[in-house]
Order: sequence, then structure tokens, then C-alpha cells
Amino acid sequence: MPKLSEREEYVAINNLTKRMAEEAFNNEGKALVSSSKGLRIRAENCELLNKTDSSIPRTLSNETLVNLTDKNNVKTTKCQIEDPILQEFEMVEINFEYKNKKGNQTITDTGYVAQEFLRPAKTK
Repeated sequence: MPKLSEREEYVAINNLTKRMAEEAFNNEGKALVSSSKGLRIRAENCELLNKTDSSIPRTLSNETLVNLTDKNNVKTTKCQIEDPILQEFEMVEINFEYKNKKGNQTITDTGYVAQEFLRPAKTK
């Protein structure tokens, strides 16, 4: 029996449709959050960004538009997250926007989110 690649093992364990992280984005590198619970934003080391900077939202709401940081060099990492049981997620680096605490300034930041909960944004 042939040995499964790391990618195939990851997909099989998490019961996912096999896709590469960049397939979660449209041709312009844009995707929408597709999770009714929202999508938590993490650092490359898998810690929640909100843990170190409380001005950053803990989650991105469903239907929030995010962008790849670099369409030509998609960065990913794998994080083991308890949700509610310990699972491994492939995280992709994105740029996202949020309003500062007073709500009068839009801030663009970078973080990692689980690519499984993204879908390509429709192009106009």
C-alpha cells in the first residue's frame, strides 16, 4: 500500500476536501470568512493575536473579506487547536481590516486563519 503524503494524511484526519490554501482565494487573492462562529486570528506561533494585543478582534465575523498577504508566495503553518477536541488546522497568512476601539480608524493587520473556513470571494 502506498504511503500517504503529509497533505493527504492531514486531509484524511480532518475529513476535508483536498485543496491547497491558495484555492480558498479568488484570482485577486481575496476570500470571505465562511464560519457562523467567526474565525479566530492567530500569530505564526499559533497564539491568538488578541492575547498579545487586545485592540485586535478575537475573531473575524462570517462574510468578512480577507486578502492573501502575497499571492505569489502563500505562507501557511499548521496549528494544533482545541475546538472542542484537539485538531490540526492548516493556517494561511492573510491581511485583514478592523476598526480601532474608538471606531474612527480602519487598521490593516496580518495574521493566520484556518484556510478550511475561507471561500473565494466573488469577483465583479
